[in-house]
Amino acid sequence: MRSTSSELGVILSNDLDMSATVASATWNFSRFKSGSIQFVWSAGSSPVGSFTLEGSVDGTNWVTVDSTLAQISGNTGSQLIDIPFSGLPALRGKYTRVSGSATLDVYVFGKEV
Repeated sequence: MRSTSSELGVILSNDLDMSATVASATWNFSRFKSGSIQFVWSAGSSPVGSFTLEGSVDGTNWVTVDSTLAQISGNTGSQLIDIPFSGLPALRGKYTRVSGSATLDVYVFGKEV
């Protein structure tokens, strides 16, 4: 798995196994004023679940910060969550599995302060 943080337009995590609930690597969001996170899945076998955005101040305790759940539809596809502003220093994407499986890549883009 490749992981990168504190950069513009990067792969945060790739080749994550969606046969279980999984979270991406942590994104250091402290230098950005807005951004987005995109979930791209492929090689699916009827995946069912949802994506959320989580934030943390201490990097240990994670809380859902985007109340909009992005639901999966199809064996391949993508979902995007916009981050209009955030006072949180750390963000990550999370996939909550209901059934099925696939491979997940997570991309992030940030607009610097």
